[in-house]
Amino acid sequence: GETANAGERAAIIEMVQRHEGNESASIARYWLARQPEAFRAVRRIDGRLIGFLANLSLEATTPEDARADPAIARAIDYVARHGPAQPGELILYGRFWMDADRHQAITPVFTVAAAICSQSWIAGNVAWSFVAMADPDLAEPMFTEIQMRRLREADFEVGGRCYGVFGHDWRVEPADAWLRLKAERSLRIDGEIAARTPGGI
Repeated sequence: GETANAGERAAIIEMVQRHEGNESASIARYWLARQPEAFRAVRRIDGRLIGFLANLSLEATTPEDARADPAIARAIDYVARHGPAQPGELILYGRFWMDADRHQAITPVFTVAAAICSQSWIAGNVAWSFVAMADPDLAEPMFTEIQMRRLREADFEVGGRCYGVFGHDWRVEPADAWLRLKAERSLRIDGEIAARTPGGI
């Protein structure tokens, strides 16, 4: 997942427009201009763009950012109420991510986007991380498993569609505890698979 190049930006806007509508596409265009480095391309081996992720940094947001994107306005309010970031701490927001053809279905694009986000969350100095989902009810069990809690106060609406938000305060549960939990979970899943597989794996 490298930073999207200038030639891929039009394709990213088109992807958002097709899956989420004109208003969402305008917001994506705003963030592409404001934080182009946040947009990571997911490409096939042949170089073709098959999806993308926009993992925004919110610690230096402006009133204009909040006006441009209701998701950001709600997240900033949430942080202010539930645990303001201290100087030097980061707030990361997985604002957009999608597969070119299947939007937010569980495809290889989802796997890459999840890996990029996870690496950024545990990089140190992160106060909060947020992820917006078009179908939060479907995603909730998966996010709950990794301690990304449903934050209904941070939900938002764009173009008549409601989006659900998940988040984590990394000062309450730091990265080392989170990684330990993930490791225990993957060992448990491996054990369950082995138990169901005749003769072991």
